[in-house]
Amino acid sequence: MKKITILIALLLVLLTAVPVFAADEGGSSLSDLYDQLLQAKKQVIDSYVENGIITQEQGDAMKERMDLNFQARSVNGFGYGRGFMGGYGRGFGGCGGPASCWGSF
Repeated sequence: MKKITILIALLLVLLTAVPVFAADEGGSSLSDLYDQLLQAKKQVIDSYVENGIITQEQGDAMKERMDLNFQARSVNGFGYGRGFMGGYGRGFGGCGGPASCWGSF
């Protein structure tokens, strides 16, 4: 029963968040969109706490971490960051090819 309640809460959050994103005709900045997404995620965490999936302390810690991440993105930009394994999208291992990793052949 809890899973169904959480699924319904998540659906409601997502269904209300999508029109908010689409309602603005390009007048909002990327920061505003990320802020709206952050608020939607916090609502999901609140529903997890209400349904006993996570504790209040866990929910507070998650929301605090999300706020810190948002602040860092506000300062450093909302673009792409370091990916999995610390690379910047330059292929496996983070190097741009054999010449950049091991010198010229």
